[in-house]
Amino acid sequence: FQSVEGTLAHQIGTTQVKQFQSMEGHLLDLKCEVKTISFAAHSDFRGTKSFIEEVKASNIVLVHGNRTQMTSMKRALEEQLAGVQGFGDLQIHMPSNTQVVKFEMFEERVVKAVGELAAEKSCEDGTRLAGVLVRHDFQEQLVLPEDMEMYTQLSTAAVTQQLHLPFHSSFERLLTVVGKLFEVGDVAVDTTQDMAPVTKKGKSKKTKPVKVRKVVVCGTVSLTHTEPPGRVLMEWESCPSYDMIADAIIALVMRAEGGIEGIRLSGCCSTKHSHDCSEDHKQNGKLSAEDTSGFHILSELLMQHFGEKAVECVKETGSGASADSFLKVTNWKNSAVCNIRMNSHGEILDMQCEEDQVHLDAVKELVKRVKEVVYPISLK
Repeated sequence: FQSVEGTLAHQIGTTQVKQFQSMEGHLLDLKCEVKTISFAAHSDFRGTKSFIEEVKASNIVLVHGNRTQMTSMKRALEEQLAGVQGFGDLQIHMPSNTQVVKFEMFEERVVKAVGELAAEKSCEDGTRLAGVLVRHDFQEQLVLPEDMEMYTQLSTAAVTQQLHLPFHSSFERLLTVVGKLFEVGDVAVDTTQDMAPVTKKGKSKKTKPVKVRKVVVCGTVSLTHTEPPGRVLMEWESCPSYDMIADAIIALVMRAEGGIEGIRLSGCCSTKHSHDCSEDHKQNGKLSAEDTSGFHILSELLMQHFGEKAVECVKETGSGASADSFLKVTNWKNSAVCNIRMNSHGEILDMQCEEDQVHLDAVKELVKRVKEVVYPISLK
C-alpha cells in the first residue's frame, strides 16, 4: 500500500529515506534495498464506472484511496454521468475517517384502497384517505375498520369501560358539576329498578325500589345516578379522545365529592362515625337542618384530622334552640379531652381543655381554618 499517504511503505518508497521511525518511537536505520512494483487488486476507473452504471446508483461513497486520485475520480464521474438517464440527482461523497454519512432512502409504495373507502373516494391526486393500513404478503391495503372482517383476516373489537365513582349528592348537583366543563345531554332517562340482592341461599332480600337516572356527556360518556345517592356509574367506549373526556369527568366528580363543598352538600356522611344519622338523612339522601349546620361539617373534618375514634359527638336533650351539642376531641398521647359546645344552629359557644393547652390551641386553629374555608367572607 505504497500509494496510501501516512503509511510506512509510502514514506520509504517515495522519499528514499535512510532512517525511519518505528511504532515504538525509536529511530531505526534502513538496511535493505527498496524496489517499487505497480500492482492493484481493485478495479480501475473503467471497471468502477461500469459497475456504477449497471446498478444506477445515485449515492456514491469513495473510500480507501489517495485523496488526490479520489478527487480526480469524483470529478470524472460527475462529468461523465451527469444527465445520464436513471441517475437523477447524483451525489458523490469523499468522507474522512470516522466521518458519518447519512442517506435518505425513499421507497415507492403502492397501497390499494378497498371496500367502502374505494367506492366513496375519488382517485384524484391530492385526495386524502383515512383508514387502517394492512400489509400481507408484501401487499398493502387501506380499509375502513368496519370492512376489516370482509377484506382481511383481521377483526376489530371495542373496549367498553365501566367505573364506579363515589358521589353522595343529588342528580341535579351532578349535572351542575359536570356542566361546568362539558355539554350535558338534554335527555335524562328516569326509571325505577328493584335492586334486590341475592343471598347465598338463593333468596332475594326485600328492598325498596331505587330511582335510576342516566345522562350522556358530549355524546360519549354516560353517567348513571341512583337515588338514594352513593355512587355514579360511568361508562364509555375506550379511545384516546373519549378517555380524555372520562379523565376530566372523574376529576370533576372526585373534587366535588372530596372537597369542603362536597361535605356540606353531601347526601350522607362520607365516613363511619359514632353518632346516628337521621332516617330522613339515610333514605332521602338530603341533609337535615342540623346536618347542614357547622356541627356536621366540623365533626367530619375533626374526624379526618384527629381520627374517627378520637372524636365523639354528644347531643344534649332539649327542644328547639335550647338543645346544645358537644364535640369531644381526645388527644390519645395524654388522654386530654377538648370539649366544643355548639348550639342547634351550629354556632360554637365554648371550647375548653383543662388538661392540655397545646391540644386546645391545635383544635382552635383547625376550627379557625374550617370557618375561613366553609363560610363566606363577611363584607360588614
